[in-house]
Amino acid sequence: MSRYLKVLGTLKPDDKVSVAIEATERATAALKGARTIAEVRKVEADCGATYHAALADVPMRWRDADRLPHHWQTLGQRTSIFGQGARSATTPGQALRNFLGGLASAEIAVACRTIGLDPGMGIGLHHDVRGRESLVWEVMEPVRPTLDQLNLDILASRVWRRGDFHELPSGEVRLRPDWPVLKPDFTARARSLVAEVTRQLQVALRRSQVVAHAVEHVAAVVAQHAIETPDSIKITAINVPTVLSGARQKQARRAERRGLVGGHGTKD
Repeated sequence: MSRYLKVLGTLKPDDKVSVAIEATERATAALKGARTIAEVRKVEADCGATYHAALADVPMRWRDADRLPHHWQTLGQRTSIFGQGARSATTPGQALRNFLGGLASAEIAVACRTIGLDPGMGIGLHHDVRGRESLVWEVMEPVRPTLDQLNLDILASRVWRRGDFHELPSGEVRLRPDWPVLKPDFTARARSLVAEVTRQLQVALRRSQVVAHAVEHVAAVVAQHAIETPDSIKITAINVPTVLSGARQKQARRAERRGLVGGHGTKD
């Protein structure tokens, strides 16, 4: 929450910003007393609306601004007018925000797989939805303030042209396909934060009593139902394939085939 306050502190003071700061400060205090995931969700929802409302009025500098739709002049509302959450942006500022979020989600998914976490298994802040990598969005929460500040920095870094974006017939706004790449220091800053947050999540999960109890329970069940392996059965050691290495998967399959052919006498 302190990083959200830092983002709000960079905005031009007005009534919306003051309300958002007060709501975020209350949420910070409420989080200390939260005991369940449901309570955490409620705290986030209570302050999220005022936070996004404060950001909505951040201006964008345009060349020939008088020729643009009025709602393009600022960052705009976070929730799409199409009723699809924030996915279908209707302002250039929110389109850029979604673009940065997409890059971050890809980095988070890679980071999770690299350290052995399943991106599809959330820890409770987001409901599991078919086809969604819930853990990615869990990790995204502490990264959001940095991404929001990055978005504001980029918006203020240039005078925009209408050609930097294109509007679909539906009214959805997207960056043009050949949009200039982000500055390396921006990308490196976001990637470094993603890696650190993911590492801390792994450490926390390993220390969690819930995870420890689950592992202990599974071990007990396996031990209870274990049987002695006959000496006649050859056990072939197979390296567990990783999600990042197709070569390891091929190696494991070859080792498995050798075990099936050579471990029981004949090929017939």
